[in-house]
Amino acid sequence: MAYAFDRDDGKLARGTRRIATGLIRPALALIDEGRPLSAEDIHKLRTTVKKLRGLIRLVRPGLATADEEDKVLRDAARGISAPRDSEVMRQTLEALAPGDALPTLRAALDRAHADAHGPGVLDTGLAAYRAALRDLEDRVARWKLSGKGRLVLQAGVAATFDRARRDWHAARASGDAHAMHETRKRIKAHGYQARLLEPVWPAMMTAHRAVVDPLGETLGQMNDLAVFAAHVESLDLPDRERAQALALAHARYGELRDIAIPDADKLLSEDGTALAARWGAWWSLWRKEG
Repeated sequence: MAYAFDRDDGKLARGTRRIATGLIRPALALIDEGRPLSAEDIHKLRTTVKKLRGLIRLVRPGLATADEEDKVLRDAARGISAPRDSEVMRQTLEALAPGDALPTLRAALDRAHADAHGPGVLDTGLAAYRAALRDLEDRVARWKLSGKGRLVLQAGVAATFDRARRDWHAARASGDAHAMHETRKRIKAHGYQARLLEPVWPAMMTAHRAVVDPLGETLGQMNDLAVFAAHVESLDLPDRERAQALALAHARYGELRDIAIPDADKLLSEDGTALAARWGAWWSLWRKEG
């Protein structure tokens, strides 16, 4: 099923349940195939959680259990993150220093990757993930939303967008990697919300996402580099290799920051309440068109 609301949904609650169920069932089916899961499969499962969390944050003002559901999903994703995280470290190194450069660091990351993909490593995390989504599927069927649909959506959009603005202002002022990471999470959530609401005016929402989605990817790469640098600092490496790896990571981080700043400044220059009111008006007109 499409990750977007449809006029045929009728009430917002019905559409929310449809979209959530349409995400949960394929994820459960993938696990229940019983075959070893590939890196791409794990990526799909993690993306399912991100989409569900984006949906929940959108309707949070009307969903009484939103915070509890969000925590359940966050914990489920953490349980299957190790293989992806180890692969990102290797990909980051390869992008910074391809070939045989930095051999001691490369060997350390290869060992960590092998450990993360070892027999049985994922079993516990996958079992917990499956149990969490199976229980969530039962609860989704009983989800109810309080409040008028348009007002719920406006409040959800505004809260996510304004949180992104606050985090960005903090990151812009301090240059702190954690603040950048917090901005990335909110930008990604906002992108999922724009995708959910894309049918209300596809041309405008597609143009909006053409800025939001690449910005989220750039901020994501910055976070990968920050995590990579912290990991390099923790390893027992020759001083020369450590210094070289850190210099490469910091230089690339600066390049990406220079790409992100102008787009984030412009995107987040608008108050979230104003943006949400505009999207809410489009929602109402779109509903009437049907």
